Amino acid sequence: MSGFGFTGDGFGNEEGKGMPDLGALFTQLGKMFSGEPGALPESTIRDIARGQLGNDRYIGHIDLAEVTEALNLADLWINDTTAFPSALRTPQAWSKADWVESTMSGWMNLVAPMSKSLTDGLTKSLTESQVEGIDLSAMTTGPLAGVFQQMTGMLLSQQVGGTVAAVAKLTTGSADTSLPLASDGVAALIPTNVNEWGEGLGIDMRDVRLFLALREIAGTRLLAEVPWLRGRLTDAVTAYGSGIQIDVQAISDQAMDVMNALQEGADPRSLFTPATTPAQELALAQLETLLALFEGWVNHVVHLAIAERLPSHVALEESSRRKRVSQNPTTTVFQSLVGLEVSPRLSREATHFWNVALDLKGLEGRDELWSHPDLLPAALEMQDPAAFLSSTSAPDDLSGLDPA
Repeated sequence: MSGFGFTGDGFGNEEGKGMPDLGALFTQLGKMFSGEPGALPESTIRDIARGQLGNDRYIGHIDLAEVTEALNLADLWINDTTAFPSALRTPQAWSKADWVESTMSGWMNLVAPMSKSLTDGLTKSLTESQVEGIDLSAMTTGPLAGVFQQMTGMLLSQQVGGTVAAVAKLTTGSADTSLPLASDGVAALIPTNVNEWGEGLGIDMRDVRLFLALREIAGTRLLAEVPWLRGRLTDAVTAYGSGIQIDVQAISDQAMDVMNALQEGADPRSLFTPATTPAQELALAQLETLLALFEGWVNHVVHLAIAERLPSHVALEESSRRKRVSQNPTTTVFQSLVGLEVSPRLSREATHFWNVALDLKGLEGRDELWSHPDLLPAALEMQDPAAFLSSTSAPDDLSGLDPA
C-alpha cells in the first residue's frame, strides 16, 4: 500500500517511473524557498499539475453549447429519480487546464490539513530520533527549521501536483472524483475527456455526453444536499494523515540504496513509504465505504433515469463499470494520497444497497438516509441491505445528532 508524502506520481516524470526530472524539481525548489515556511504552496501545485497535462485544447462555442444542452437535459431527468432539488446554476465546459484551475481551492482544502499532519509527524520523528549517533533535532529547530518545512512542502507539492494532473487526464466532470472540489452550483464536463471516454464504443457521442452529464448532475446534487459529506471526506483523509509515523532509521537505511535504485530505473513511488497504523486502517475502511456509497448512489439514480429513455444504456453502463475499475478518478486520487483503492465489489454492493433502499423505503425514504452518517451502513452491513434497512429509520428530529 502506498501513501501520502513520499509516493505517487509528481516527480516531474509523467509516467511516475524512471529518473525524476531534476530540472523541474529544482525550478520548483527555488519557488518553494520564496514562500511562507510550513505552507503548502498552491501556486507550485498548480504549476506542477499544468506542466504534466500533456495535450489539451481550447474550449469553443460548440463545446459549450453541447455540454450545456446535455447538463440541462440531465438535470431534468434526474429530477425524476431523486428527492434532492436541482443544484445546477452554472453549466460549464472545461479544458483540462480549466479543471485544474476550477478545482484547486477544493484540492487545497483536502490536502492542507494532511500536509500539516505529515510535517508534524516528520518533525516529531526527527526530534526524537538519532541515526548512528547523530542528533537530527537541529533540522527542526533554529535556522534550519524553515528550510526543513519548505523541503517537506516541496515533496508534498510534487506529489499533489502529479495527482491533480493524473486526475485531470481521466475525469469527465467536476464530481467524477466523488469529492467536493468545485464550487457549489457548478456542473461541468471536459469535452476532450468525454470524447476519449466514448471512443471505440460504437455509441452516438450525444448519448455518451448525456450519460456522463447525468453522472455529473447526480454527483453535484448529492454533494450540494448533504452538508456533512464534505467535512466527513476531508476528516477521513486528515485522520489518516494524523496517524503517519516516520521511522527515520528505516529511511536512513533505505537511503543507502536510493541512488543506485534510481540509476537502475526503479519507481520512486517505492521509496520511503510510511507504515500504516491500526487507526489509519480504520480511517481508510470508513473512507472506502463512504466513497462506495457515493458512487453506488450515482450508479443507481442514473440507471433509473436512463433505463427507459436511452436505448444505449446497457452498453454505457457496462462501459462505465469497466472504466471505473481500470481508470477510476476516485481511485487515482485516494491511491496517491492515502494508498486506498475503492473495491469494485464494494461499489457493486453499494449500488445494490440503494436499489433495495428504494424498494423498501421509496424515493424520499432512500434519500433521507443521507441526512446523517449514522443512518448509512458499514461495509459488512451492505451485504444484507434488507436486514440493515429494517432496523434503521430516520428520526423526525435530527438536531440532536452530531454529523461530525
